Amino acid sequence: MKSIVLSHIGVHQMFQLALAAQDIGALERLYCSFIDAPGKWGRLLAGKVKASSLRPMGAEHLAPDRVTEIPWPLLARQAKRRLTGKPSDYYRSNCWFDRLVASKLGSVSGAVFVGAEACALESFRVAGARGMKRVLDCHGIPGDFLRAQLDRASADLGIEIAAAPSRERMDERQTAEREQADLLLVCSEVQRRYYAEKGIPASKLRVNPLWVDPAFCSIGPPRERSNSGPLKVLFVGRATVAKGAPYALQAAELLGDRVRLTLCGGVDESVRRWAGDRLASHRIIDWLPRAELAAVYAAHDVLLFPTLGDSFGFVSLEAMACGLPVISTANAGAPLPDESWRVPSHDAAGLAANLERYAADRNLLAADGTRAAQFARQFTPEQFRRRAAAIFAELL
Repeated sequence: MKSIVLSHIGVHQMFQLALAAQDIGALERLYCSFIDAPGKWGRLLAGKVKASSLRPMGAEHLAPDRVTEIPWPLLARQAKRRLTGKPSDYYRSNCWFDRLVASKLGSVSGAVFVGAEACALESFRVAGARGMKRVLDCHGIPGDFLRAQLDRASADLGIEIAAAPSRERMDERQTAEREQADLLLVCSEVQRRYYAEKGIPASKLRVNPLWVDPAFCSIGPPRERSNSGPLKVLFVGRATVAKGAPYALQAAELLGDRVRLTLCGGVDESVRRWAGDRLASHRIIDWLPRAELAAVYAAHDVLLFPTLGDSFGFVSLEAMACGLPVISTANAGAPLPDESWRVPSHDAAGLAANLERYAADRNLLAADGTRAAQFARQFTPEQFRRRAAAIFAELL
């Protein structure tokens, strides 16, 4: 059978894509930074770095002899950040990783190469020369889309937003990768619409929604909620402008003591400066490991996800699996059981109106929490792999 080669410097869905290829007997090689498996660098590093970097979901089921580690670009990036205190240079490390993968493709026989955006350009050039079909895993929100949203937020809020380092070079690289790719894998309708509007034909696009971690599906039915007191509203993730944190704060202000907002994941400095004393009215929790998030979800009533642009947003499915309705935006990729749960981005009043409905009607809150849990638990890693395997079979 024809085979598939995959590569990614990070930990996101590439490991699940590799498992999908393995499930149909087509996995030839996965190039990654680390994996905690016998005879691998990741096994030596276990306990010294965050486990999620070494053991992404499902990695333990991959055949170790089909996985090749390329650790140096990621190690160098992390070491430089720790030594200098400067932001990570993702562009440089991605290019380095990509060049090393490209140098190894002469020894593979695969018919399909799957690379992740921002670290696949050189590999695509070599794969194309070898006659391989090139699949680009587009897991992020496009840079120009997000920049436009940030510019609008900056004007709306009077907030200064620092430009991301290497962003222009990264955007140019991703554009070149899309031009070379034979097929784009995206994880949401938000991405599909964006690329379609950019002129990419439907025949070149495949949507495969991501999943909810099974750990969030095992905490039992939604808890009993109080019929009185403030609505317990949760924001998960670093509170940045891009994640819509200022609009979450504005929505909470509009409702006053009818809601109690928790920001879980820390607050970005630009948002702190903008918010000033307003943050004192809310609860702030620093970053927590995923293993501790289920308890945080369970202690709240509603997730507020006011992002200006997210290709997916795992927290939405995690919260729903734990029995929380989600109030999101039209620029969030994660699916919802009811599109009325979305509001336009930059719309604090819309967020507040949806929160008000739940604050006023706790029966609706309970019913939508049950509905959310049933909906989210349909999105399993197994379903993701089955859809990916069907796409791979089509290419092979």
